[in-house]
Amino acid sequence: MSSDDPFVFMAGVTTNGGLKIIGLLGEITCKTKGETESLVPGELCFALPRGFSRKMNIELSTLIVTSKLITGFPQIPSFMKKLNQQAMVQALRTKQRFRTVVGDVKGTRDFEIKVIEEK
Repeated sequence: MSSDDPFVFMAGVTTNGGLKIIGLLGEITCKTKGETESLVPGELCFALPRGFSRKMNIELSTLIVTSKLITGFPQIPSFMKKLNQQAMVQALRTKQRFRTVVGDVKGTRDFEIKVIEEK
């Protein structure tokens, strides 16, 4: 993971040994042995042993309020103001939204997406 400017990302280990990576701030370059992928705030991809998955956009405002990695600490993260600004910018440019949760990865082209039912 690298960038010419300050950056923030979240990563989680998948069941097949890969990583789920979400860009939060700044443009991030992710490198594996043979591939490079760039992520901007709100983009998610999986880094797998055979390369990167396709990217998808996630709603930062939802992530901000639901992620324990952001909200679970006694002190607010130092980058929170910038993250909220990025969420507002993203909301203004997003035309269509789907109520889903991105789960685990199945391969470079397949991953779990669960639709959240309206109540």
